[in-house]
Amino acid sequence: MYKYIWQIIILPGLVTIAWFYGHLILEEPGPTSTNPEIPQTRLQSVSLLLNNNGTPDEYGYMTLPLKVFNEENLLPWQKLRLKKWDHFDVITDRFIVSVSVADVIYIGEARLDYYDFATKAHKSFKKTFLFNQIPQLSHASHRFTGESEADNLVIEDSDLTLRIENRAAKDSAIYHSRHIFVKCDSIDLKLDFKMTPTPKQEAMVAVVPLTEEKQHFFYTVKMPNIESEGQIKVASDEHAITKENAGGFIDWGRGVWTYNTFWVFARAQGFLENGKRISLNFASGYGEKDANGATEDAFFIDDVMFKLNLVQPEFDENNLMNPWVFKTVGTSKRDFKECEITFTPHYRDRKALNLFVLKSEMRTTYGQYSGWVTDENNKKHTFENLNGFAEIYKGKW
Repeated sequence: MYKYIWQIIILPGLVTIAWFYGHLILEEPGPTSTNPEIPQTRLQSVSLLLNNNGTPDEYGYMTLPLKVFNEENLLPWQKLRLKKWDHFDVITDRFIVSVSVADVIYIGEARLDYYDFATKAHKSFKKTFLFNQIPQLSHASHRFTGESEADNLVIEDSDLTLRIENRAAKDSAIYHSRHIFVKCDSIDLKLDFKMTPTPKQEAMVAVVPLTEEKQHFFYTVKMPNIESEGQIKVASDEHAITKENAGGFIDWGRGVWTYNTFWVFARAQGFLENGKRISLNFASGYGEKDANGATEDAFFIDDVMFKLNLVQPEFDENNLMNPWVFKTVGTSKRDFKECEITFTPHYRDRKALNLFVLKSEMRTTYGQYSGWVTDENNKKHTFENLNGFAEIYKGKW
């Protein structure tokens, strides 16, 4: 009898509640209002990220990952909301290829994307992992301390081989180089390259509170302009990845997120007329607007990071193929930099997941960036047609 009660009443009831909870009760998340007067606090001390109640002691930005993510200090409920991801990409004068692995405790994902800016050819692969199959991501894989092999990641499946290996960098005590190998037969793509940060490589590092009580937070390390060498084969076409035509990027994220999630992230990379490598980094839409210690808006020339004033992106969410504008607004108590940049999309991709209470939608546009930025001497650097992308993410997870 109890079996029939479970099958006829309880299980359908739970499914119905889950459906309504995920689809009707909670509204779609939207952009968080941002505050132009965010103090943009720079953090400079090496320390553990979390205190005993699972809350970061400091919020702000850094140019190096000075905070150690002591995951063991998270409260039990926080561990159920912990999200981790490692993202790597390379942008060349011809294409972008990206590799991402995510662990959200109860579900995991590996993603591979390739876009050719010349032909507008796009290839994409996504694999979802459940329960004990979820890839285990290290809490400190962005650093080069101790035994680097502990941060290696290997996925070997029938339709995907992915290896991210950390190797000693003889000239750097801060970072390790990464050898990334991917073979995906279903999209006929094979990638084999190495990224090697310089000893002076800076990053856009931020610790951001996501709610007013601050027990939801995000710790991120975004490091572009990394010298990269290797090759990629897509079907019968082979392309070289070299120091002269490419730059690598690491996006490392760890945090305790709320159920409703929204963000806008944009990135571009290329070369200035003087031959120096330039990268753009914009992120917004998440975080407690009155408690933020910093934004992630920045640009890089070679291995040096320049902090921008607050950037509020302007775009048409109903038609992401319309031009976007990234422009600094407001004022700052410190001498941060300015920019005015137009992003012209060429191609749009959409990925979605719907598992009742777990939902996500990622819309990515690929295109080119043109505009200007100012450096530490208030010198204006102009550029045209930097290859890059912009993405909008909405999720309930």
